Amino acid sequence: MSDKFRNRYRIETSRAQWWEYGNGSYFITICTRNRLHFFGEIIEKEMCKSKIGEIAETHWKEIPDRFVHARLGAYIIMPNHMHGIINIEGSHHESLDLEKNPIDFREMIEDPENSWKPSRGGVTGIHNPMLNRNLSTMLRWYTGRVSYEAHKINPDFGWHKRFHDRIIRDPEEYKIKTIYIQMNPMNWKEDEYY
Repeated sequence: MSDKFRNRYRIETSRAQWWEYGNGSYFITICTRNRLHFFGEIIEKEMCKSKIGEIAETHWKEIPDRFVHARLGAYIIMPNHMHGIINIEGSHHESLDLEKNPIDFREMIEDPENSWKPSRGGVTGIHNPMLNRNLSTMLRWYTGRVSYEAHKINPDFGWHKRFHDRIIRDPEEYKIKTIYIQMNPMNWKEDEYY
């Protein structure tokens, strides 16, 4: 690494250094830039999605189609952010048995019937970061797709630079996060993102 900037502009990661962000369950929050209400409004404790909010929901639901190792838990699109639970294969919250049904991610590249046909990664080959089965890869795809479609409606649309994630450590926490997501529209005025 060049010492030209002496790490002056390096942003310290907020990710847990001891975790690979692969197998597991994650509570995700992604905010819009400046927390602007691009996704709609809460009216009488119900979320009324705008066209961009509909796009955000549609592409969230597509994550398991694009990443076969992902399963979605509860999610909610709110006016200026979204919450969702993503379970990546092997999570103790899912019934996947990887020993009996292993998924070879490389087969996705070679299977012409698969709906997601990534390139082999150019010079990076199968080491293309978009072929990794981790949380960041999924969320990069998601935010990129939503941005692409949202800019057709409102060129000012943007995401906050970082997303928030929490590793869900046990079934009780999974249940608590699910209830929080389901109750989010009803508790909007008390929400930290209000």
